[in-house]
Amino acid sequence: MNNEIHEVDIEELFHVIQILSRQFNVLLRHCLPCHNINSVECSILYELKKNASMSLNDLAELIGLDASTASRYVQKLVEGGLVERKTDPNDRRVTLLSVTEKGRNLSAAVIQSMHDYLPETFDRVSKERLVALCEELLIIARKLKE
Repeated sequence: MNNEIHEVDIEELFHVIQILSRQFNVLLRHCLPCHNINSVECSILYELKKNASMSLNDLAELIGLDASTASRYVQKLVEGGLVERKTDPNDRRVTLLSVTEKGRNLSAAVIQSMHDYLPETFDRVSKERLVALCEELLIIARKLKE
């Protein structure tokens, strides 16, 4: 690949990600407070929905937090009835986390709030293109994490 073109692509990608990050933070500041949840807690609910159940250490690694910080966020979600802890039936020393029905409902309500706040944004891009974009961004995110 031509190094000069590659640098332009990297610069443009960096710029677009910065813009998206700022705009997404505005969206989150608008949508999350009415649900009494923050972006980290939202990420925890998402990962637990996607992965059924997991240990605190696995969750912390997945969302990029140390275990003690993740534990504080999880505790708030447990107290709110959004996440539950269960002993792993295969290893009684391990506690597994999973999202409750209340947590699933809250997560769905947050997504609906985001969609309601910017309906035309999501409607302008086909589902296929959004899926492809997510896949490509995940590839980049995984490579950056390595």
